[in-house]
Amino acid sequence: MAKRSTNPTWLTRPQVAALLGSSEEHVTALDGKDLRPVREGDRSWRYDPVEVAMYLQRRAGEAAAEGEIAARAFEMFRAGKDDVEVVIATRRAAADVRAFRAEYAEIVSGLFIGATPAAALRCLLGENALADAAVLAETIERELEARYERGYREGQLDTEDIGELVDPATGQRRVVKRPV
Repeated sequence: MAKRSTNPTWLTRPQVAALLGSSEEHVTALDGKDLRPVREGDRSWRYDPVEVAMYLQRRAGEAAAEGEIAARAFEMFRAGKDDVEVVIATRRAAADVRAFRAEYAEIVSGLFIGATPAAALRCLLGENALADAAVLAETIERELEARYERGYREGQLDTEDIGELVDPATGQRRVVKRPV
């Protein structure tokens, strides 16, 4: 970092931090990497406004690229692709894709189900069960009702066959008197 004479158009560290929307510590971390400040006679650091503007443009481009990747991942999630397919297509780390899926689920339905549990639910409840949260809730409600009815009928048949049933309160078998 070279010394220069005081240039009133150059920016101070607090001014750069305000432009970046970050802390002065963050700006200090950029020193020598992304920004090359100069030490003034009063021992303060000054930043070339052109260099700061170029850094902001680079950062905006990176944010736009990140948004493009997120959009591609969201399109794939909507199409029913699993995380592995999204990792391969976007060339992003699995942790990034899981974060994208969690954001997508929060935006779309507020429900995130990982690939393995989702596959198990599709096997149990049908392929369309995970179309959205409302469909999942309806499917589960229907399935529970059906299982309750099936259990009730089986209990009735057991009562008729052996004259006993299991008391749900105690878990003990008890004799049921047959109607005459």
